Amino acid sequence: DLPIHTTRRARTRRLPTIHAPPGPAASSPSTGLCSKGAGKVSHTRPKTMLRLAPAPPGATNLRRTRPLSLPSRAAIGSDAPPASSTTTRQALVDLTRKVGALGRSGRPGEALDAVTAAARSGVRPDTRLATAVLDACAAGRRADLAASAWEALFGPAAGLAPDGRAYEALARACAAADPPAWSELGRVMSEMSSAGHALTPAVFNAALGAAARTRDLERGAAIIAQMEGAGVEPDAGTVEAVRQRRALRSLLKKAFGA
Repeated sequence: DLPIHTTRRARTRRLPTIHAPPGPAASSPSTGLCSKGAGKVSHTRPKTMLRLAPAPPGATNLRRTRPLSLPSRAAIGSDAPPASSTTTRQALVDLTRKVGALGRSGRPGEALDAVTAAARSGVRPDTRLATAVLDACAAGRRADLAASAWEALFGPAAGLAPDGRAYEALARACAAADPPAWSELGRVMSEMSSAGHALTPAVFNAALGAAARTRDLERGAAIIAQMEGAGVEPDAGTVEAVRQRRALRSLLKKAFGA
């Protein structure tokens, strides 16, 4: 087994500022987030779709803040029931429901513990369960746990490939952090696009909601411009995301007539 730390850490009120790895800033023609701070709303579309600040010496990468891994498929062994068995399918359904309930009650650490224990007993996580774990982390505003869970569930040893819903859940977790993990969210959007998954309203809604929540109007304006540039139409969730910010509502209406 890979190293694993499932002891629930004391919840902190704020996560550290997230920075990109040292080196030139990443960019993508259709995705990403402007990294300017809050201030006067800009009506001009940002020239760069993804801007990440270089990491200062000793900066902590969000993906490494809480090491977590699950037993690999090889480590689980041949004694595990076949993936197609009724027993395994029902176990996955029950575990997914349990993880969802733990997430709704604000206990993402317990959700991760439950998945880890099940994996060690031979129940291999599927993509739906992995997405439920990420949603639980988002509900608990624990972007650090979500990033660690992502590596454990979708890493090389796991044998799972994330789908669009999984990327959406990770984006929600990054956006829900306090403060929002903007650089990490930008990377999630870039990776989602690179993996062949179209950016969805749910991803932009998460980012836009975070900008509205933190009163970061300039970044919110950039997100709306990027959403328009990517050809992603708003939905009811988009309207709800900007409901509390009149300036962003006006920009959304101007861009889409929403």
